[in-house]
Amino acid sequence: MEPKKPRVVIVHGWASSPEDAWLPWLRRELESRGVEVIAPAFPNPKEPDISAWISLLRESVQAPDENTHFVGHSLGGYVILKFIESLPAGIMVGGVVSVASRIKKEGKVEIDVRKVRESTREITAFFSDNDYYVPVEEAAEWRKHLSASTTLLKGQGHFSRREKMTELPIVLELILQMSGFIALPPRVGVALLREGKVLLIRRLWDGQEYYAFPGGGIEEGEGIDQAIEREIKEELQLTILVGEPFLKIMNLGRWETFFLIRDFVGEPIKSAELLDTTERGSHDLVWLTYEECAKASAVYPERARRALLSELEKV
Repeated sequence: MEPKKPRVVIVHGWASSPEDAWLPWLRRELESRGVEVIAPAFPNPKEPDISAWISLLRESVQAPDENTHFVGHSLGGYVILKFIESLPAGIMVGGVVSVASRIKKEGKVEIDVRKVRESTREITAFFSDNDYYVPVEEAAEWRKHLSASTTLLKGQGHFSRREKMTELPIVLELILQMSGFIALPPRVGVALLREGKVLLIRRLWDGQEYYAFPGGGIEEGEGIDQAIEREIKEELQLTILVGEPFLKIMNLGRWETFFLIRDFVGEPIKSAELLDTTERGSHDLVWLTYEECAKASAVYPERARRALLSELEKV
């Protein structure tokens, strides 16, 4: 039996339509690659009835599954979350890509965020630093409540026709990755533990600060243990004893597996790759206490941070 082809559902926003801004371009690009695209025109877009939008989405999508991916702009992102919330237990959808969307309505989170997290393979949200509708602080809400991967872009406004935005390549590329049209090698990430602290890489790039787990891509012909040993040797100049995985997720279109490492020889030293600031910003190796890791607002991916903290609670 042939695997099911991916579907992408595009949900427009308030006072908009499927033919607005970059949405028709995205549909054409996906359909030219053989992707089935569903892009309903929702009723009364200037005075939207969310329940009516969800009903139409349900009629349009029929039977969502892990091959069904969603793209929502502005209000469309919120509608997608409410739709996923309404799915029967046990139904899992693929990726959700939100562009300039709020998770809150009238200042409150009115979404069953646990249900959405458990029913979605991965969630990514894009924001702009000069959005006149959605504040940059909304990115933290998506990370906090949905464990979403978030990206803040510069000068994109509301990603709408006001900015004369007719294309959005970053969303196209991500959807193609999520749906398997662009194959990315799997990746490994490592949480090094020592004396009640975890080692992370702090990155400063384009005015933003965040933390990441050491690791990298699995090269062709490598086993996962070999990849971990090589990456940690290259990045941190450490010899390690590979531990047990604590999480495997789909993140930004690729499978990532995360491991706990308690046994290693030497002190971590930044590699030449981490010392290079020309393209990737500056990097520092930092040991965070478990409490500091729990309070950190920007650890990527957020799902790995939460899973790590859950593991550490068992110790």
